[in-house]
Amino acid sequence: MRRTPFPDELTPASARALVLRWLGQRELTASQVRQRLSRRQYDRATIDSTLDALAAEGSIDDSRAARARARHDVTIKRQGPGRVLRQVQALGVDRETARTAVAAAFSEVDEEALLEGALARRLRNQPFPTERKDVARLYAWLVRQGFDADKVSSLVRRHQK
Repeated sequence: MRRTPFPDELTPASARALVLRWLGQRELTASQVRQRLSRRQYDRATIDSTLDALAAEGSIDDSRAARARARHDVTIKRQGPGRVLRQVQALGVDRETARTAVAAAFSEVDEEALLEGALARRLRNQPFPTERKDVARLYAWLVRQGFDADKVSSLVRRHQK
């Protein structure tokens, strides 16, 4: 359990050091940093000045963090564009930045192959289901993974033949 910090420990220098340590581990958006510093009981003025200074020097960049998250969700988690977009927006970036990041991540990947891979992962070397409810369950899972419903329908129809 974390102890309550003393007020003299909550300085701009300590906030900066803390944020730089976090940024050394992963890319974070300004919204995420603001939230984390608030939980650590830093006051609003300290948070604002720290964020402004780090953004000015380029240490905090929302678009860079959004691109990193989108790339991770596409290449590592192998999720579809809808889900990746939702995950990137959850970081606290604006809608346009999120769309740009997702478009950049999917420009490097064949979405059709990604969808086929998701289907293969889900089936785990089992034959394509023949029961209607099993096909519906598979379809719903693929849509929840963020793939376009039309593309999933087309894939399901191809595999049913």
